Amino acid sequence: MVRYERRPIVPAASLEAIVVRTMGSGANSIGYYMYHGGSTPIGKHGFLSDETYGYPKISYDFQAPIREYGQLNESYYRLKTLHLFMNEFGSVLAPMQTVLPEGAENIDPADTSTLRFAARVKDNSGFLFLMNFQDHSQMKDIEDVKIKLHLPSEELVIPEGKGFTLKKEVSAIFPFNFSMEGILLKYATAQLLTKIENNGISHYFFYAPEGIEPEYVFDRSTLKNIELAGERTKSRNIRPRIGETISLTGNNGSRIKFTTLSRQEALNAWRTTLLGKERLVISESTIIGRDNFLELTNMGNSLMSFSVYPDIEGQLESSKGNLIKSSDGIFANYHVELPEKKVDPVIRRVGKNRVVVNLPEDSLDGLNDIFIEIDYIGDTGMAFIDGKLINDNLYDGSPWYIGVKRFVPEILDKGFYFYCRPIYKNAPFLKDLPAEKIPDFANGPVLDIRSIRTIGEYKVLIKQKG
Repeated sequence: MVRYERRPIVPAASLEAIVVRTMGSGANSIGYYMYHGGSTPIGKHGFLSDETYGYPKISYDFQAPIREYGQLNESYYRLKTLHLFMNEFGSVLAPMQTVLPEGAENIDPADTSTLRFAARVKDNSGFLFLMNFQDHSQMKDIEDVKIKLHLPSEELVIPEGKGFTLKKEVSAIFPFNFSMEGILLKYATAQLLTKIENNGISHYFFYAPEGIEPEYVFDRSTLKNIELAGERTKSRNIRPRIGETISLTGNNGSRIKFTTLSRQEALNAWRTTLLGKERLVISESTIIGRDNFLELTNMGNSLMSFSVYPDIEGQLESSKGNLIKSSDGIFANYHVELPEKKVDPVIRRVGKNRVVVNLPEDSLDGLNDIFIEIDYIGDTGMAFIDGKLINDNLYDGSPWYIGVKRFVPEILDKGFYFYCRPIYKNAPFLKDLPAEKIPDFANGPVLDIRSIRTIGEYKVLIKQKG
């Protein structure tokens, strides 16, 4: 949470790394103080937030994965990949104990070249946790990574061949001696995402961490056959292409499939129950499953696209526009283009530090919400409707966003205005800002309201015909 004197910026890689570190250190439950930012209500006798401590009066955004007005932060997508893993494989991870490498306690935060890693293990199986991130340090790529695990019944080297490079700011979780319905995966240099049951077959989804080539090594004694690109192979070492699906049959008669997604596909992956069946949906839109339909929202883009596995039986229809279908491997692809809506605010500057903004009465027609983006350089900003403070902002170098929908109809009837204060060269929080965001104070205090624009949020419902 930013306060007046200190305005730390939390990079998304930091949140991902700390959860990977926490899980690798033995945690079985992941909790957050603020997962969804909010707005402090105004009390009966005034503001509930005491500005003595330097906090905003209204905004309680907390740089949370879900921001104050419902926008999704980059950290949301990174954490979602870990939550999908925990939801599906948490019962496997929970009884495993943590093992740290020798000397782990001596790693200094200023050390930018030593690998941070740990293992969670039970008997001979477990997960390897890797991270190459350190707050306030510029990490280096760590090349030729090979890790030897001294297990009760064997020594396992990951990977067997040439080592991989763990790029800076990258975190990863690799399984070893992982049972897939009785088929033993010795190790993978790909991260488990989730598992979907389809027609009695378990379908595992992995993804490739940035800069690492996915490799899967199986115990041949547990396998009857491997089908790769429509052909059978006897190799125990598989390096599939991104998007390629592999079919396996075990000596115990089990049948499974697994697919390797790209890192970006994993970030855009959503698991939802639709029409009584668990499905994996990949989309840049925000996806919410509502049992009998999908709800898609998209900020700033009227083109809605999604891929679903397994496909939904029968034809689908959209609440708006024409839904187009195509196929790509195991996924059914859909897209619908909604009518684009442009909202032109009327902006009037009142002096250097005040701006009055009015929106057309039909602004929300065809939209789910509108976000006002205020790009400014200053100390603080405040937004008012009819003299009432509705939001405030402590400048941290990034744009300030306000959602319109919650203030309807007042914001459409009366408009609103912004008041900003200049930033001074002795401001205590300048140490927290990126160097490129610190203004030039050669001509004294700086206040620059550079632009105000609107971003529409589109929404569509997808359901089965009939």
